[in-house]
Amino acid sequence: MFWKFVLKRIGQTIIVLFCVSIIAFMLIHIAPGDPARIVLGDSATDEMVEAYREKLGLDQPLYIQYFKYIAGIFQGDLGTSTSYQQPVAKIIFSRFPNTILLTLATVFISLLISIPLGIIAGVHQGRAIDFFAMLFAILGQSMSTVWLGVLNIYIFSVKLNLLPTIGTGGLEYLILPAITLGYPISAQVTRLGRSGMIDVLREDYITATLAKGIPSSKVYTKYAFKNALIPIITIVGMQLGVFLGGAVVVETIFSWSGIGQLTNQAVGNRDYAMVLAIAAPYIVHFDPEANSLSEKFIPPEGLSKGLDGHILGTDQMGRDIFTRLLTGAGSSFIIATCVVAISSVIGTILGLISGYFGGIADTIIMRTTEVFMSIPQIVLAIAIVAMIGSSMPNLILVLVLTSWTSYSKLTRNNVLVIKGQEFVSASKVQGASKIRIMFRQIFPNVTTPLLIQISQQFGMTIMVEATLSFLNLGIQPPAPSWGNMIAGSRQYLTTAPWTVFAPGVALMITVLAFNFLGDGLRDVLDPKRT
Repeated sequence: MFWKFVLKRIGQTIIVLFCVSIIAFMLIHIAPGDPARIVLGDSATDEMVEAYREKLGLDQPLYIQYFKYIAGIFQGDLGTSTSYQQPVAKIIFSRFPNTILLTLATVFISLLISIPLGIIAGVHQGRAIDFFAMLFAILGQSMSTVWLGVLNIYIFSVKLNLLPTIGTGGLEYLILPAITLGYPISAQVTRLGRSGMIDVLREDYITATLAKGIPSSKVYTKYAFKNALIPIITIVGMQLGVFLGGAVVVETIFSWSGIGQLTNQAVGNRDYAMVLAIAAPYIVHFDPEANSLSEKFIPPEGLSKGLDGHILGTDQMGRDIFTRLLTGAGSSFIIATCVVAISSVIGTILGLISGYFGGIADTIIMRTTEVFMSIPQIVLAIAIVAMIGSSMPNLILVLVLTSWTSYSKLTRNNVLVIKGQEFVSASKVQGASKIRIMFRQIFPNVTTPLLIQISQQFGMTIMVEATLSFLNLGIQPPAPSWGNMIAGSRQYLTTAPWTVFAPGVALMITVLAFNFLGDGLRDVLDPKRT
């Protein structure tokens, strides 16, 4: 029975990997832009471009190119990079150790801090250490990687001059990228460890053990700690894909020569072989896009001149930062609202069908979910945006395609628990249809975790949109977005820090607010809350 289950899972994994390879192959090949033209430049003649395409095999039908790509993988031949004119395997293996080093440092730092902090906070719920742990966790999940990276550079490199700003080298070059990539993961593990410890300590066997007179320290370390670690180990394993997605952003910010930076460059250059191998303006009086170089870098004036002044100063083009913040906020909220509404509906319906009907429907939906979840969200978003272009509708489509899976998994897991309850069995006996049972009996009982997920996903969507805009894959300048505002001003961090801090702080506070909302809903709606 065990080996049958193992073989079944191996077969399903092979199918998922096959689907992932097709998606990765099609995304980069359908994307606009000819790699031959990009490499040769605009001055190249059509004959030169066609000859180069023939040399690369790009003139062949897509299915032939795909089979050659798969055959090359099994032979250890990943092709030749059109950007570097070198074997892809050689380039990847030269960058791979740096990304592995960054990942290991990230895991070490995040777990070293988060596990003890989360466990201690769970044991001392409601005390000062618990408040500190929750503040640490909520701040970590509210800060965009883009903003956190820039903030770390400003504090530790610009102001304190303790660590180098960018580059690849020894330990001193590794610390800031590892902290930037690890803090959000550490925050999540801290919250998970705390909630896990609280749940374990409520169990009857813990109460019985304490009643026997066994020292509480022994009960916490020998019994409760082991069981509280189970969800932490699970989530850390699932975060390996997140590390790669985060590495794309972090390695770009710090110019760390790894796979993440290589991925971003390869997509931008339409380097097929490389990518496949890696797989409110109404309340102010300023135009958010109008340049006024005579007013550039005006420091924040506050409300000394009322709304006619530059409340948060101006940027390098003389544009009013407060106006751009409000305009960018409008875009972010429109995108987040559309994404959360569409993805939650799609994911919830698929989760209901998967969990209630089971069988072939469950297999198809869950394997499809795993295909999308197996590709890091940022990497998948970068690839899709590169294919269909940057615009608000396209950005919404990209974020929906990378967000529905969390609702699907969450709904399915809750349906599997609820459909075995007595009231569901009673409805079946009374002759209620399956559709009626799904939507009238089961769905109302899964809305609580869905509401919590929606509130937190809203803030996360804003953060992902800002990250894509930072990478020049979201809202395009001169239209303002908090992400592209940070990207355009980070070079002025030492001379005009307000140009970076304003969008960064706005982003952090907004996501922080939605995280507080999610925590509040969880506390209010938690049936175990005492």
